[in-house]
Amino acid sequence: MNSKILIKTAASSLKLAFLCMISALLISQLYLAIEPVIKQRKTETLILLYRQVLPNSAWFENKTAGNREFIAGFDKQHVQRGKIVKLNVRDYNGDIEILFGVDQENRILGIKILNADFRINLEDDSSKSDFFKKFIGLKFHDLKLEKNGKDISIIPGADVSSKAYIKALKKAVEEVESINATEQ
Repeated sequence: MNSKILIKTAASSLKLAFLCMISALLISQLYLAIEPVIKQRKTETLILLYRQVLPNSAWFENKTAGNREFIAGFDKQHVQRGKIVKLNVRDYNGDIEILFGVDQENRILGIKILNADFRINLEDDSSKSDFFKKFIGLKFHDLKLEKNGKDISIIPGADVSSKAYIKALKKAVEEVESINATEQ
């Protein structure tokens, strides 16, 4: 009696193992088929983000200056129009991932917060947009990123995240200045 149960259990286990192997094979083939589409979509998304922070660029190229990485933006005539730095800035609230675009004269063209650990969703809030708009067009030496600077007002109701964003902007400016110093 026990041997019949053992044989039935073994047969069921083999069927299940075979079914799992077939399923794994099908899933892996499906992944291989859609992987190029996923990569293409990621590339397209990155290019859209890059165009938001460096709007006058037709194409982009990853570059390094010393040990620092950045994305160079070029116009249709292959003239470099600016740089983008992508940084992860650690704050006591968590990490902030930022894209920061500047032209060749270090004029800020775009700022995009990609991710912020403190999870305050200000993406749809016009106050966040206004907060970053005040920096667009400014050169580095025109920035006043001090705690109580005249040109900085916090996002209403988001004092902590405003300070974190200012810290991220300071780091982005420092990164671009380091790249510029290395390039010269």
